[in-house]
Amino acid sequence: MCPKKAEPPREVTIRAKVVLENGLAHYFYLSASRFKAGVTKALGCAKKGVTDATSLYKATYSVIGNKRYADGAVLMVREIIESAKALGIDLNNVKLSDWWVLCSRGSPRPEDKGNRNIRLVSKDKVKIVLFNGASWNRYEVSVRVPRIYSRLFKSVARLSMSCKLGYLARLIAFDMSSGRVYAELQVNIPYELYLAHRRRYEEPAGKNIAGVDVNVDRVNLAIIDRRGILRDVKTFHYPSLASPTLTGEQRRSLIHRVMHEALKYSYHHGVSTIVLEDPKVLGYLKLKWVRSSDRKSKSFNRRVSIFKPSIIEEFVLHVPEYGLDAFYVNPAYTSKLAEAIAKELGLDRHSVSAYILALEYLGLKPVQVIKSAQKQLEIS
Repeated sequence: MCPKKAEPPREVTIRAKVVLENGLAHYFYLSASRFKAGVTKALGCAKKGVTDATSLYKATYSVIGNKRYADGAVLMVREIIESAKALGIDLNNVKLSDWWVLCSRGSPRPEDKGNRNIRLVSKDKVKIVLFNGASWNRYEVSVRVPRIYSRLFKSVARLSMSCKLGYLARLIAFDMSSGRVYAELQVNIPYELYLAHRRRYEEPAGKNIAGVDVNVDRVNLAIIDRRGILRDVKTFHYPSLASPTLTGEQRRSLIHRVMHEALKYSYHHGVSTIVLEDPKVLGYLKLKWVRSSDRKSKSFNRRVSIFKPSIIEEFVLHVPEYGLDAFYVNPAYTSKLAEAIAKELGLDRHSVSAYILALEYLGLKPVQVIKSAQKQLEIS
């Protein structure tokens, strides 16, 4: 398999914190209950073979009673249908998990101003349409934006309020009590807009290649030159990633920190190209492994669920920020080959796996490179 250019996503999700208290917390509960009931009804229709958008919309709207949230519910159901199909899962066996969500698609039209139901009006204010028990009304809520995304949220609000940007938005509760809801605001924006605010370097500082091997507790980096000679190896650890006490936000933050450490290290060591395992091939291999495993290890399920192709895709998301390019190669047999030659190279198997990935990009085989290097040493 030839190296394949790893393209970043068309859209990126940016996140902020929202706290709803007292009456607004109750209104959110009422709204999210209607939304979930709409999704449940539409999913029931889909299980009976009714999957066209119009029929699903009628089903969701009959329960939710709000056009934009009904449309968001249809979007969620169609995503469930596509995911089940891609994974080969019988839709009749799909059950909704215990989530509380509001989802709304937007547009740059004057009546929407980015998003009609979940509208970012400034970098720290959002207007949310909620059901108060009698009707749907708009309420303004404060938003706590991470410092690094402050300028980006300000730009999104400015563009959307001037009818130049529309976006998909979600409000997801991660902790609820009788009088307070701690939620996350998610806004999907074009990648170009994201990169314009997050780019750190315009061009690479060299022409080296870095292979990256991602695991559940570490990221291994192997840097080679254009001849395939190994120039450096580096390991970035995150041993607590598999901890059951970590929240989704903490886990995401930990992964991002390690990713940026690896990319920053790569840039300052003359790397221009990052080589990663193809997540599509990797996803298939991991799915096959999960289905056939006897799950002897107690931590097996958690380690498997954490090790997702999405971690690699996160790398691809951030690589352009450093002025670098990313490519995918086929990871098949990489681990077995790494184990076979790790002792000869005097490296751990994860570092060797990263080395092999980098060589795959150049179309070179590790044994050929090792023999060539040994001959050069004998001549010198």
